[in-house]
Amino acid sequence: MALSDMQCRTSKPKAKKYKLFDGEGLYLEIMPTGARYWRLKYRRDGTEKRFAIGVYPAVTLQAARIERSRLKEEIKAGIDPVLAKQERVLLASIQAVQTLEAVAREWHGKNAPAWDEGYAQTVLHRLEKYAFPDLGFFPLPMIKPMMVLHCLQKIEETAPEMARRILCLERRPLGHRFR
Repeated sequence: MALSDMQCRTSKPKAKKYKLFDGEGLYLEIMPTGARYWRLKYRRDGTEKRFAIGVYPAVTLQAARIERSRLKEEIKAGIDPVLAKQERVLLASIQAVQTLEAVAREWHGKNAPAWDEGYAQTVLHRLEKYAFPDLGFFPLPMIKPMMVLHCLQKIEETAPEMARRILCLERRPLGHRFR
């Protein structure tokens, strides 16, 4: 029998956790503390698995059912929801540390020993002055061309020749940029 919103709201905690089943693997797990968690039980490669959908009442019964349907489609397509979620979390954590500033400082650190000391300082100073204030905290995939254009316009105001050289660098074929 399917759950009702009234059953979800009025469920009381007991000495041990217990489950209220909705159907098709979806259930509400009520903890002794009174916390209520939506879970989806499914089988993958002969093993029973559980997927945490969210916390009730932040995730409503209706939203949990919609998520159950979406997850069931993933399972039918051969995607394990637990592994897919772990992949999303890992990619998000990698992107969070792969900011423009982090990557640029790593690039500078690797190349600076081969450069003249004055040139290395100039490159770092320009990054700190023009790129890092506006773009430094963004993960690389989030940086859009209009954001770069804004930085170039700032450079153009104070150092037009440097802006011209940066634009020339951008127009060269990709293979030539890193030589």
